[in-house]
Amino acid sequence: ILSSGLWQEGKEDEGFYGFLFKDIKKEVERASTIKCCICKKLGASINCDVKKCNKSFHYPCGEEKQCLSQFFERFRSYCWEHAPTQKIPPTKGKAKCPVCLESILPKPNYTVLKSPCCKQTWFHRQCLQKSALISGLYHFKCAICCNEEKFVKEMLRMGIHIPE
Repeated sequence: ILSSGLWQEGKEDEGFYGFLFKDIKKEVERASTIKCCICKKLGASINCDVKKCNKSFHYPCGEEKQCLSQFFERFRSYCWEHAPTQKIPPTKGKAKCPVCLESILPKPNYTVLKSPCCKQTWFHRQCLQKSALISGLYHFKCAICCNEEKFVKEMLRMGIHIPE
């Protein structure tokens, strides 16, 4: 679903969740000629969504290099240089992740995300991802104020995969 040349052409019950097998095969063939900008091996099927950027990568390589994939609407992916960021000034002092209760340096970066609804709440990306996978879309919310709408929207934008 993250492959840049693959589109959901079928209905949900056709092929693999609407991705037709002929299209999947075509995308595998396309990707087999593309070199990953990170590991330099062939088979990179994900392109940065920024038009002027020609970076292509494998999903695991991208995750390791802090590339970001969004799991909603067009399933965009971004290289480490163009990934969306949270434009917030760092908070002074220390914070604790409300999921694991471990200390966090409250400074926006790939591994740490700020809650859009609670001014002083910061989370480890990994803690949020685990929580989202367990909770799913209908139960995922801010661990402090229980806000769903703002929280889910921002976490999706920042690459947290929240299954239905």
